[in-house]
Amino acid sequence: MVAEFREKVPSEGYLKNKWYDPTELSRYILDYLPDAILRRNVSRRHGKIRKVEICELPSQGTAKRRLVGPINPDIFAAIPDLVLTAMNTASSLYGYIGKSNERDLKSRKNLVDSIASSVFAEEHKQWKTSVPAVISEGKDEFGVAAPSIRTSKSTQKKSNLRLAIDAVDGTTLVAKGLPGAYSICAIGEGLLRFPDMQAYAILAPKSIFGALDFASEPEVSLTKNLTLIAKALNKRVSDLVVVTHSEDTGLHHSQIRQIMQELGVSVIVPAPVIVEPPYTLGTCIGIPPRFDSIIGVFGLPEIVINTLLAGTLNREREYIFRIASNSVLADREERSLKNIFKFTREETNLIKNAGLSEDCLYSFDKIVTGRSCAFAGAAITEDRVLGLDGVDKKGSLMDVHGWFSDPTGNSFSVCASFDRPALIDYTARYSLPLFDISLIVDINHLKNPERIMPPILALQESSRRILSDVHLPPPNSLLGAELGLHVTLFEFVVDYASQIDSGGRTALFKKALQIAAKAVSESKDPLRVEIGIPFISESTLALHVTFNNSLKTLLRKISNASEKELSFNSINMPDNPHITLGRFVSVPSRRSLLELERTMNLFRTKTEEFEMRKMTLVAMASTPCRPLVNSTPLIL
Repeated sequence: MVAEFREKVPSEGYLKNKWYDPTELSRYILDYLPDAILRRNVSRRHGKIRKVEICELPSQGTAKRRLVGPINPDIFAAIPDLVLTAMNTASSLYGYIGKSNERDLKSRKNLVDSIASSVFAEEHKQWKTSVPAVISEGKDEFGVAAPSIRTSKSTQKKSNLRLAIDAVDGTTLVAKGLPGAYSICAIGEGLLRFPDMQAYAILAPKSIFGALDFASEPEVSLTKNLTLIAKALNKRVSDLVVVTHSEDTGLHHSQIRQIMQELGVSVIVPAPVIVEPPYTLGTCIGIPPRFDSIIGVFGLPEIVINTLLAGTLNREREYIFRIASNSVLADREERSLKNIFKFTREETNLIKNAGLSEDCLYSFDKIVTGRSCAFAGAAITEDRVLGLDGVDKKGSLMDVHGWFSDPTGNSFSVCASFDRPALIDYTARYSLPLFDISLIVDINHLKNPERIMPPILALQESSRRILSDVHLPPPNSLLGAELGLHVTLFEFVVDYASQIDSGGRTALFKKALQIAAKAVSESKDPLRVEIGIPFISESTLALHVTFNNSLKTLLRKISNASEKELSFNSINMPDNPHITLGRFVSVPSRRSLLELERTMNLFRTKTEEFEMRKMTLVAMASTPCRPLVNSTPLIL
């Protein structure tokens, strides 16, 4: 067994006598996995991992441990990659946690989804064992399309391991900086393909699966189902603790919450959104806080992942679910789940094309062909259910906490410490959708730009020599395909969702131009910027910039006018004005950063003040092909 588990090359198949003892396997995982994760991190795309700590999670009142099998040894080669990919994805979102407000929530959520999907897909390509992704969450909580990972239609002929992914479960929580967000993924042997729809699901004792009522509307069958659950657990209905869906997506669960409360059930409603895995783990293995069941309509990809998780835990309780419609989410004022099984024609076709049935009930044994399954989750923000910290950076080290389960029912906590002396600008690393309108001043539009350009060019050349992992913007004029060196004075619109058509972009640009032109025409005093010393801030190499009082007054007028006349995602003045000289697209080494800092010190000169000759309003839309730039100069 030791030799099989430590194999670096996956086996060509497996025999039907591959049965494993959970206790013995736990010892091997605790001994083997930290080194395996460190070995997998050779490319260090997200920083070198300095330390990995793994501890087995305690379980109370769980099923009797027994031999589990047959299990394909390939799953053990895939577990290190599964865990590492979830943790890398979580770590990539550190710089984007809590950056949203109510005006730009949709835009920021789209950015978070785009980054996480890009990172997960990039990491997945590096896996030692081929495990195609067949399920990926690609809709938000309202059923609207969101960035996701492309799934594969190919099948494995050898091991038949398949992957289900939710790169960010709790995008709203990440954007708002609230606890509970995770990056989750799971492997299932022979896992069925499910469309990105909804599921009416119940986590309950397996012994009552045949008696549970899924044919009636959830509100009609709820009392019967709760009675069955209570009887199986030797409890009264009024003693049950049940987790259900929150109200962030609408009022659809209002009636079932009311029914449960009237029966005396303690109802747990995570706010603002539910991320199921911690509750699934707590319910299945009995670690505090204890829950008896989970009932409600949840995203189908998430329920499939949680069904795999509950199945790997090898306990008496698992999920049973029926596919439900996305269309019910459209009416946020609907207070019941009565229409969840009414499918649109498109949804009916999706279900049929996947080889599934609208009426069928699915559980762990029906969605996989074998026990070779595993789960991994990494906490992006704090998990208050299990008591795990979210991604945190102290000095140059970034800690990521998570947990995972193996095919025999063991579950483990894991913490990895990444060497992150600087953050990565993932918007520069990947071609992410973006549309923004900004008021800028090009360095070439300052009076006497020749005083500042030579040291900047020299610093950029030194940066290029020292760092191979920095993206340097061109120093040329903004009239090219990409913006040159410039100071951003004001941002009218920053939209990472990029769902505005060309007509809407033109209209917004015209409004922004009117606001900026009016304010500039009324400005009588000279507008100046003070350009100071270079510095490294998180993911950028930049030059300090300060505004004189006349420019501050002008920007305040623009801000006030924009609040009244433009209603869009993001309107702001830079809190820390600067000229971006370069953006990190992967993690530089500490040695490289120290050499860069020494080089920067050589180019530090006295702060100089420059008067503007003109400003420019720029609209920039990134596309899969190239950036589209529209600019209009404003003469001062």
